Order: sequence, then C-alpha cells, then structure tokens
Amino acid sequence: MESTMTTTGLGPQPLLEAWREAVRRGGQEGELRFSEWALLHVAGRSGLAGQYQGERAIIGFVDLLEQLSGGTVEFTATRVVRGENHAILLGKLRAGSGQTSLKIETAWLMEFQATVIREIWMFCQGGGSLDQLGELSG
Repeated sequence: MESTMTTTGLGPQPLLEAWREAVRRGGQEGELRFSEWALLHVAGRSGLAGQYQGERAIIGFVDLLEQLSGGTVEFTATRVVRGENHAILLGKLRAGSGQTSLKIETAWLMEFQATVIREIWMFCQGGGSLDQLGELSG
C-alpha cells in the first residue's frame, strides 16, 4: 500500500503531532510510540547533530528544540509520502516571532511498523541551521 498526500491544510503543529499524523494516514489507530531501540539521526553540522537512541532521548531532543526556541517551535508539513512502513515528511520548522523568527526547511524519513516508530532521519536546510534556535531564547 502506497499513498501520497499534500498536507498544507493542516497548519502548524508540534513536531510529535506531525509524526503521529504521518502514521495515522496509513489507517493505523492507537497511540504513537517508539520501539525500545528507536533511533533518531539528526544530520548536519549543528551542535544538535548526532544520534538519539530510545524514546527518552528522542523526546528529550524534541524538548530541547522547544527549550532553545523559547517554546515557540512548530512544524508545518507541506507534503507527506507514505508507504506501508515508511513516511517522508517535507516541511518547515518555525520558531520565534516577528523580526526574530526562524524558518528551517526540513525533511524527515520515518520507519515504523503499525504505530511503533523504529527510526527517524532528520535533514535540515544548511546543515548548521538548528544552532540558530539558541539565538531566539537568548
């Protein structure tokens, strides 16, 4: 089963909710969770780049994005392509407001089974752009 959808109508949402929505689009019901060995790979030259293993570390990464942005980070998916066990989310991370806002083009590749996420790869425009989040709360 393979489907493609455009999700521009969803509007900004928390990153974890965007991941849940990508899994739900395949008809999967239930709470999104991470396998005990789940991995998040954050590509690039940012100080945040690297691997985060396990649910606690992955949620900690998302919490760190929130903290660095002063609680303003949101994700807007512009396109989601979903297969049986994979999804690609293209969109923008946005943080801050007014003159100090930051928009980062991102791509996420997710591997999952039912509602259990096994692995996520994150790619950002300009490999070090996540470091700019710290400037928003400073």
